[in-house]
Amino acid sequence: MNSRDEQPYRGRHARPASGASQDARRGAPTSAPQGGRRVPPASNASHSADFGARQTSGARPPYGQPAQSRSGNRARPGQARPASSGVLPPVNPPADQWDVSGVSTNAAQNFNTYSRANYGRQMMDSRNRGKRRIWTVVLVIASLVLVACLAILGVIAWGYYSGTRTYDEIAQSANVATEANALADMTVDWDALLAQNPDTVAWIYMPGTSIDYPVVRGDSDEEYLRKDFAGNEGGIVSKGAIFLSVVNSPDFSDDNNFIYGHNMNDDTMFAHLVAMEDQAAFDAARTFYVFTPTCNYRCTTLALDVVANTETSIIQPTFADSATLAQYAQERIDAATAKATDVDLGSISKMFTLITCGDDYATTRAVLFGGVVETAVPTNAQTAETQESSDQGDEAGQQEGDQSGGASGEGQDAASDEAADGGENQQAA
Repeated sequence: MNSRDEQPYRGRHARPASGASQDARRGAPTSAPQGGRRVPPASNASHSADFGARQTSGARPPYGQPAQSRSGNRARPGQARPASSGVLPPVNPPADQWDVSGVSTNAAQNFNTYSRANYGRQMMDSRNRGKRRIWTVVLVIASLVLVACLAILGVIAWGYYSGTRTYDEIAQSANVATEANALADMTVDWDALLAQNPDTVAWIYMPGTSIDYPVVRGDSDEEYLRKDFAGNEGGIVSKGAIFLSVVNSPDFSDDNNFIYGHNMNDDTMFAHLVAMEDQAAFDAARTFYVFTPTCNYRCTTLALDVVANTETSIIQPTFADSATLAQYAQERIDAATAKATDVDLGSISKMFTLITCGDDYATTRAVLFGGVVETAVPTNAQTAETQESSDQGDEAGQQEGDQSGGASGEGQDAASDEAADGGENQQAA
């Protein structure tokens, strides 16, 4: 036991030997030492190699890979054991193989799926997918809102464009001569305007501004809020028409005539009145004209005031005398934000008051007060009167024709009755 030659091979997997008697019983002689180290017997070497192979086949796999069965070729329960090929089973066995406990090897795949590292990655992927879905929905909704807004803006732009084009065409057909020096020479083709709209009563023009429109008078003050001069109702945007209030006579015989118009965002209709709240803008447009079929009026601006939309004290179409009218005008000048200081109110016998919305919410009214300083009969006024006379003559002729036709018809009926009576008498005779 103390001799080195008698020491058994103490390899990693060799069994401890008690001496040479054990080697003799195995039938293998003890080999001599080589290089100072004992060589194990052949039987021990083959035994160690076989055991090492078994240990290798059952070695623990790296982290994250499933442990392999010591018997990779084990058949499923109820099936015959396949013949051994001497080849180690693959690291990832096919899905139709089972482990030693009878559990399907799909559990190995589940192990990969639900391992600690993969589980956290799957949670992050799930959260990322959820975020991507949310952002996709948000992007789709934002795109739809953008398309809707662009469509609405397009409709609004078309409304402004079509309204402006309509009044440009009306101005061309009216042939308004506003560049004449004399007030009487400023004429309007009333026949063309009345043919388009029988409610036409005047034309209003303010040099240096966009105010250059026909004036109508409807059955109510609401009729032309959305309906324009051509009779179009419009859509989202409607410019309506410039109209004379129904509290006034259509021939402008009242002392104070109220004309309404919209405050449009494209600076059309009566939008310029709001800008005249500034004194400089007020001073830059001190004159405006009102043309009618029988008389032209040149007016000077007196004051511009912004009042509440419920203010009704300013609506006074008639006055007892010129002194009462002058007092009314002075009160309006005193309360105004922009006013004139060079007007003799005693010389004013008629007023024109222009009204529009003072803000986008229509809670206020911008009111421009103007006084007539000059009047003239237009050179084509006789043409309008002649047309009116001819219309009356046509109506009278039509009435006379109806009466004469009725009389002749009655005579014919009487003659036929007499003939019928004569025939009856002859038959009786």
